[in-house]
Amino acid sequence: MNILLKALIYLVFFSVLHFSLELSGWSFLKPFAGIDESVFQHLKMAFWAYLLASLVEYPVFKKKKKIYQSFWYPRFLAAIFVPWIIFLVYFLGPATGG
Repeated sequence: MNILLKALIYLVFFSVLHFSLELSGWSFLKPFAGIDESVFQHLKMAFWAYLLASLVEYPVFKKKKKIYQSFWYPRFLAAIFVPWIIFLVYFLGPATGG
């Protein structure tokens, strides 16, 4: 899958998770969607949005390549690193620039 297409899918899922609880009011979305505007909630949404984007990517990857046993390990590792990268970008800017 094209990296720009996956980034777009990630942003769509992140936006859906960001506004889903506020628009729907469904309480079962609380573990996945943001309940307030804290940094932790955005990191949680980033984690779940990346996993959902990987779920969309999986059928495309499975069609193109026959060996797909090693698909999920790098995706789970990246899902763990995505919130940390967002955290570093968010806090290193003010820490270095003021």
